[in-house]
Amino acid sequence: MSDLELSKIGQKMMNKVGVRAIMHDIQEVLNSNPSKYINLSAGNPTLLPEVYKMWEDSLRNILNNGELENMVSKYGSSYGTYELIDCIREYFYNNYDVKLERENILITSGSQNLFFLALNSFCGTNDKSDLKRALIPMLPDYAGYSGVALEKNIIGGFLLLSQK
Repeated sequence: MSDLELSKIGQKMMNKVGVRAIMHDIQEVLNSNPSKYINLSAGNPTLLPEVYKMWEDSLRNILNNGELENMVSKYGSSYGTYELIDCIREYFYNNYDVKLERENILITSGSQNLFFLALNSFCGTNDKSDLKRALIPMLPDYAGYSGVALEKNIIGGFLLLSQK
């Protein structure tokens, strides 16, 4: 990698900050004695048998119906599949009486990716050179997200302390 010159953002991404630091620490503890610890940390660490079964059945149906080729080797809509988007629209309408348009739904690869996209899309320096910042709670684990901002000084945090 010595021949490549990273941009400022590339250099920042090489550092172990935020989520990367937290996940590294968790993995070190878990690797030190795997039978002693149960991962109840940030993210989606636990396996729920019912959810696992649902995913297993869904994947089996995809394989049995010959849909895997379309999923892994062909481009679809850049917004996601209409079937999934329409299921989400229907869910929100049936459960919350909220009517959403397809354009109002964003599907990402996970909550950390969504946070990265939302933070960097709506915060930072705009065309008028105004800096928009995000104010987030620092507990329970949002401090780990501090490294996802592409610009400096975007994230501010606060602690909620109860007084009795």
